[in-house]
Amino acid sequence: MAPWPLLIPAGRGTAAVAIGLLSAIAIAAFMYRNLSARRRRLVGYVSHLFVYPLKSGRRLELYEARCLPTGMEFQQLKDRHWLITTEDGAVLTARKEPRLVLVSCSNPSNGFISLSAPGMADLKVPIQLPNKCSTRHFRLFEMDMEGKDCGEETSVWFTSFLQSTIPYRLLQYDENLATRPVHKMKFHGISHVPCTKADKVEFSDLGPYMLMTEASLEDLNSRLQKQVSIHNFRPNILVRGCTQTPYAEDSWKSLEIGNVKFRFLTQCTRCIFTTIDAETGVKDGHEPLDTLRSYRQYKPSLRKVFGSSPCLGTYLAIDNTGNIQHYSQLCQFETIPTRAVLLQTWTTPHTTSIVHWDHTLYRALVLPKQSPWLLGTILDRGGGGGGGGGGG
Repeated sequence: MAPWPLLIPAGRGTAAVAIGLLSAIAIAAFMYRNLSARRRRLVGYVSHLFVYPLKSGRRLELYEARCLPTGMEFQQLKDRHWLITTEDGAVLTARKEPRLVLVSCSNPSNGFISLSAPGMADLKVPIQLPNKCSTRHFRLFEMDMEGKDCGEETSVWFTSFLQSTIPYRLLQYDENLATRPVHKMKFHGISHVPCTKADKVEFSDLGPYMLMTEASLEDLNSRLQKQVSIHNFRPNILVRGCTQTPYAEDSWKSLEIGNVKFRFLTQCTRCIFTTIDAETGVKDGHEPLDTLRSYRQYKPSLRKVFGSSPCLGTYLAIDNTGNIQHYSQLCQFETIPTRAVLLQTWTTPHTTSIVHWDHTLYRALVLPKQSPWLLGTILDRGGGGGGGGGGG
């Protein structure tokens, strides 16, 4: 059947016929070109949740986490909420001091967290620092930042554990100081990152959430002589997939986990941090970085931006706050072209209603009745012509 409406004019006048024809053509064009369905497709579930209160510090595995714009939170412990700097403002990570990965943060108790590390007595640090604490300035990924200094005792503790000849300072994020909005980050020169002005991070590198799949790790390990752990890559969310397709996360642009909607920002480029054994704090040669470079580098047109850095995992932002749990389902939102769309219309004295449905979607539009015509039935083409085809 032709994709044009059957018009039944309410009167015989030329004006009525013209108005009816133009209205029907406009509606048909809108439905044909603009209507598409967003389908939720189950792609896996959460197998592990991790938060890293200290940047470069040891993970804390969670059963449930609160998702905030700046990252995960659990019992007042926020992701990358503390970091180490030198006194002149140089940020210290495990790239330079690998033993930082051995520093653990305990769950909060009576307003304090407890820091622990091999060979060191535990150190209590208040979650809320007094206003009198000094502020220190530093640069993180080419952005000026500030943090609250946690005091001399923590400075001595970290300096001693890392056996440093220069003093280190523990800084805490304070939302009343300078923030790091994602939309102002350079993302290594990539300008099309789909971020909003509400997206921001504390002391994370480039995005508030990082996701990986078990299938991607398994595929990488199949290429290595010595297998590595997921802790070499430090994701917040680890997913066990339904199809177990490696690197499927690269294509997940819009996700829902629990009651939280996530949005893809950019892929995560990898560095020498991946070569650090999270259990010993020792760099283990050049793997898995060399192997990743052999098959996970960007296409040649982007090599000037990323160099030889391979990518694994994705950075995400959220569109709403909420909770996610271990074993929460993970659904991908897909936009698919409308196929075999049936439109039925009818009128009342004041409105014209249009009902649209296909195998995935039901919609209704109610329009003011402004013309003396009745629109019959429109049957849109189902995948023919230039609208794509072959199952989309």
